[in-house]
Amino acid sequence: MNRRSNSFLKILLTLAQSAGTTTVNEKKIRKEWEILKNETPEVAGQSFAIEIVPYEDLVELLLAKMGLTSLMQEIFRGSRQ
Repeated sequence: MNRRSNSFLKILLTLAQSAGTTTVNEKKIRKEWEILKNETPEVAGQSFAIEIVPYEDLVELLLAKMGLTSLMQEIFRGSRQ
């Protein structure tokens, strides 16, 4: 697995560990989000594992589905600065 895939998996596992989010979980998610944001698929050298739907989009959809819009807004606000 490459770094982007690892970060996406860590986000999924963090969300699966608890129904809601804690401060610790939010920090983990933000950390992994920064890795996804800063390392594009081209940089990751993903010639063998193509993201049909970018991980960033999947994280956004997942957070919206789980009702974690406040966390989603914080993450995306931070990524645009």
